[in-house]
Amino acid sequence: MQQLRTILTQNLTTDIEMLIYELSDGERSTREIAGLSGVGSNATVTNYWRKWSRLGIVEPSENRQGRFRRICSLEEVGLTVPPIPQAEAATVEAQQPEEEVTHE
Repeated sequence: MQQLRTILTQNLTTDIEMLIYELSDGERSTREIAGLSGVGSNATVTNYWRKWSRLGIVEPSENRQGRFRRICSLEEVGLTVPPIPQAEAATVEAQQPEEEVTHE
């Protein structure tokens, strides 16, 4: 596990990379992951998957052709998963009080 943690730490150097890796569950599409992570381009996710496949830290999905899944969660090797930007935005919106609408 220590070797795996080292490989992940050396190759997932930004929060975006870590988030894309963590979101790669074999079910989500590149478009979904790009949207959730905030990178905006599904080609970026595809490029990471190619690189990570060569490194052996993702593997082809058993259920979805063309999709990849991580070989382990970041938390399993003691790394912190960055928050999903959209989830943060939704949480902030949910915490703000709604404006009262008065009918005249």
